[in-house]
Amino acid sequence: GFAFSVSYVYDSVLEPHQKDRINVLIGDDVDMKREGYNLNQSMIAIGSGGLLGKGYLEGTQTKGGFVPEQHTDYIFTTVGEEWGFIGSVTVILLFVALFLRIIYLAENQKTKFSRVYGYCVATYLFTHFFVNIAMLIKLFPTIGVPLPFFSYGGSSLWSFTILLFIFIPFLFVSCGPRNSSFTYFEKKDIETRGVQFTKKIDILKENEVDIIFMATYLNKIDMKISDTKNEV
Repeated sequence: GFAFSVSYVYDSVLEPHQKDRINVLIGDDVDMKREGYNLNQSMIAIGSGGLLGKGYLEGTQTKGGFVPEQHTDYIFTTVGEEWGFIGSVTVILLFVALFLRIIYLAENQKTKFSRVYGYCVATYLFTHFFVNIAMLIKLFPTIGVPLPFFSYGGSSLWSFTILLFIFIPFLFVSCGPRNSSFTYFEKKDIETRGVQFTKKIDILKENEVDIIFMATYLNKIDMKISDTKNEV
């Protein structure tokens, strides 16, 4: 049943160019000068970078125009060719650090909405990051997914930036571990009230004699009122 459904989707649902992308991925009778050209050139560019790369703006595959769409979907080929394995790993580690930081901050959110939103931001960025790099090294079919903060294009850059900018205010409104019972501003309010209460205690200590006198006086008045009621 499952095999039949996969075969049906491949034969009847997918468009010809989508079938070509799957065939390129599995290496099934692909013409490397036509449908397999993009992937073949990207792998050549990344592999030619070696360990340290060819240097900034010295990539023959990318600067020679052999890699198509190298400023958008295939931008990572430029990193691999010009900066090599070391540069590629550095970029990947920076992305991983960003994802882990977002997850850490999301985990420390006190409200459920801000915590889920942080997870969604990390998942969204990681999906684009993983799919973009995976499709350049033949681990995923080629699709039009930009590399966050690298690929050229105003809409993608704005969308990634706005996602992070929306998440930043949550760090100030709802911070601290989830078992904390107060938000950031509530803690500040409590600290202010604590200082005010301490000042009031100091004033009361200075006027301790007056307080004792007033208490004694009020106690005598209560006693007189009770005596009067008893007489009546």
